[in-house]
Amino acid sequence: MKNFILTLFVSLIAGTLFSTTLFEGSFALEASGVIFAGSIIAANFLPSVEAGVLQMAICPTACAPTLPSSYSGGCGIISRPGGIRKFAFIKCDYTFTNIADPAEWTTAIANGDIIGSGLVLAQKPKGSFTKKRIASCEPEAVVGAEKSITFQDYNTDTVTGPGGVLHYDFWNTILQQPQNFLFAYYTCDQYLTGPVTDFQLEIDEVIEDNDTGNTYFDGTITWNDVLMNVPTQVNLDGIL
Repeated sequence: MKNFILTLFVSLIAGTLFSTTLFEGSFALEASGVIFAGSIIAANFLPSVEAGVLQMAICPTACAPTLPSSYSGGCGIISRPGGIRKFAFIKCDYTFTNIADPAEWTTAIANGDIIGSGLVLAQKPKGSFTKKRIASCEPEAVVGAEKSITFQDYNTDTVTGPGGVLHYDFWNTILQQPQNFLFAYYTCDQYLTGPVTDFQLEIDEVIEDNDTGNTYFDGTITWNDVLMNVPTQVNLDGIL
């Protein structure tokens, strides 16, 4: 940008606000600030337009930005419903051939490689991000993130029948050995997210204070990842 010198003469009452535009050749500066005892004690100068071209930041020469694909057709908003239907826990040594194939899920469940939870009441809030300043002249950077799902499981053991405790065995097994499993969650609109390879589980029994209440499990599943997990559309209703 062309070098130039601007001289501003002021003789105003102390404390006066000012706002003006200063021109030099093809440059324009917007100036605003406060005059105190004849001196500018605060002023902001913003570059404007040079020869009809807006001056923009230049990318570093080693960086070649790639635009993401557009996802909006410009004809309004089409939203997704909420709700997490079930969880899937997968043996850590199992590898999917095609995670979007319901037949593979059916076979893997029958072979004991995958097991699903009962229906749950679950939500996934925004993750918690960790920031750190790693360069003196740059803003804080995101260096980590923790994601979580909170849930309640109101199911009882309907396989063994009254007095059965398979629902306790299920959650205790995952609680004791999370490193032996991969984790995925299946939403009400038939999207599967995961598998997550490294997660932790917190879960405990809750007994409400009267016989019109419930006994249920309240839990949280957490994992670390800055990026969002991309879901896969697959119909696992009646399978998982």
